[in-house]
Amino acid sequence: MSFLKVIIFFLGIPSLLAEELLFSDGFDNDDFRAIGISSAYTGGNQTTAGQTGGPTDSQGFDALPSFSDLFWRVTTENDVLELTISNITSSHSNVSVAFSLGMMDSWDGTSGTYGSDIFNFEVTDGTTTLVSLSEPYSGGVAPSQGVVATEANRVQLGFNNGGQVWWNDDAYRLEFNNLAHTSDTLVLRFWASSGGSGEGFQGGNDESFAVDNIRVTYDAVPEPSASFLFLIASCSLMRRGKRV
Repeated sequence: MSFLKVIIFFLGIPSLLAEELLFSDGFDNDDFRAIGISSAYTGGNQTTAGQTGGPTDSQGFDALPSFSDLFWRVTTENDVLELTISNITSSHSNVSVAFSLGMMDSWDGTSGTYGSDIFNFEVTDGTTTLVSLSEPYSGGVAPSQGVVATEANRVQLGFNNGGQVWWNDDAYRLEFNNLAHTSDTLVLRFWASSGGSGEGFQGGNDESFAVDNIRVTYDAVPEPSASFLFLIASCSLMRRGKRV
């Protein structure tokens, strides 16, 4: 093996081994935080099932691939569900964020009479905005930004049973990958707002959204000392190979 091939192999190792799980939470007592990481939720209330904010029984949603037994439901306009992840000490160059999103309870989207209902999401490092999404998710049609899977399109998943199509639910899996990030803080914010000239977001049991299975990963930057030792070891193996 030539020295050049060793260098190429060495440079390729970080990309293969770099992704690390920083944080995940399915609201089922299954949250994960990397060593030293702290996290906190604000917005809504951690109350009994079906009340404003808080985790609630996912009913039919838990049959979908990326939803689980409980999730965090928000039913009040501009009630921001905020997740702050802090004490990120590992050297890293970017982060990736994924979560499941349920649009429930006769979400009206761009309806001129009953809408518009707007779902908002943003990611910041505490000062700089990395992602900004503001979409109506109208009629079961998801925006292209972030959506990697549409899991349920206008079907009944357990909220406000009724025969009318606008009473049915939608579910999506969203991913935002390789967001440039090097700070020790990451903030995720989710909220609903009104738009257009209609009634807007009524909230309560009329309209709501839910978030589930949040997952945050990062690309770790290898420590220089470890990288140097790996390179020395690779060169040593290469020299031994030539002697045989």
